[in-house]
Amino acid sequence: MSLKEKCFIIYIIAVSVTSFFLVIIDKLNAIRGRRRIRESTLMIFSALGGSAVMYLSMNAFHHKTQKNKFVFGIPLIFAVQCIIIALAYKYGLG
Repeated sequence: MSLKEKCFIIYIIAVSVTSFFLVIIDKLNAIRGRRRIRESTLMIFSALGGSAVMYLSMNAFHHKTQKNKFVFGIPLIFAVQCIIIALAYKYGLG
């Protein structure tokens, strides 16, 4: 495995872990009536590579599952990311 691939994997893990904790923190803040994490922040972390974990944690904790922006938007972001990665590997950009 090349250094570039290792760095990519570490990056995805870091963004995914952060996305997971953002969903948990936002859910707990919602329950406790505290200040929430902005929806734009959640979407940005999804777009940065945390979309799979964001979607799984949303469903696991029943958070943002009534908002179409998240129910449809995050899987769409994930699909686009998969296409980009597949094309990058196909054309030797990865």
